[in-house]
Amino acid sequence: LKLPGVSTVLPRIVPWRDWDEWKLVGNALLHGSMAEKSKAVCRVRAWQSRGKVPLSVDATASLVEIALSRGQTKLLSDQELRLMYSMALVRLVNGIV
Repeated sequence: LKLPGVSTVLPRIVPWRDWDEWKLVGNALLHGSMAEKSKAVCRVRAWQSRGKVPLSVDATASLVEIALSRGQTKLLSDQELRLMYSMALVRLVNGIV
């Protein structure tokens, strides 16, 4: 039954709980401490397991994760870090194009 002048709007299904969680994770990725950034990256990975995550969020989380791994361990060579950053940027560009 469709009433005239009434549009049907279906809710969007998103992996995050609410906009507060979205804002909290975004703020932590961009401006948080190392511990907050690490938790935010884990949260984005959890979102990815639940559904589709915007490309910009995925790319940001990947770049932050690489930056965190650089600060935590000296086991990665400069070449390995360069390759990790390159792959993250290539995935971003391929997703945009």
